Amino acid sequence: MQLQPIRFQYKRDNALGLLSDREEVGFGAQALQKIIPEAVTRNANGYLMVNNDPILWTMLNAIKEQQKEIAELKGQVRKLRAASHRRRK
Repeated sequence: MQLQPIRFQYKRDNALGLLSDREEVGFGAQALQKIIPEAVTRNANGYLMVNNDPILWTMLNAIKEQQKEIAELKGQVRKLRAASHRRRK
């Protein structure tokens, strides 16, 4: 996935009234919008808002794909080891 988490802090007295007293970790809405557009909406005031659910589902599907690929690669390794073992005899 091309997304890179960022650390940020909301500006004091921001228009959405979000707390600015701590550092947050997340994704920039503009970057996220390019990759998972359904995770970003625009509110009535024009601010981009991030919905984490589509991000989680995308990540879960990516993990499933990786697990499938890992299983396939393990099968290939087993076959190669078996073939190598047979050649040594």
